[in-house]
Amino acid sequence: GKLDEAFKRMHALADIAPPAVAKDWATVDHEVDAIEKAMKDAGITFDDLVAMQNGGDVPDDVDLDKLTAVGQEFETLAGGEFDAATAHIADHAKKTCGFTLPVS
Repeated sequence: GKLDEAFKRMHALADIAPPAVAKDWATVDHEVDAIEKAMKDAGITFDDLVAMQNGGDVPDDVDLDKLTAVGQEFETLAGGEFDAATAHIADHAKKTCGFTLPVS
């Protein structure tokens, strides 16, 4: 239910990323932008996602084809460039700040 806040923070971190991980944060930010755009195109909000997850309540005015595209965008968060970027960001945070990020 706090995905919207997480996305806001990701955008903010991408804006101030140190040079060593700026490209990685740009990758993360690009994926977040794509998800937000897909959600807007489908006509859903983060609250709608929570409602759908909790009870399967799909708003009446949602374009189901575009809703499918939202799911496909979320799938990009599970592999490839996104995983490599988040792993590099986590490694950098650990080595330079001693901070362990909860990256799965």
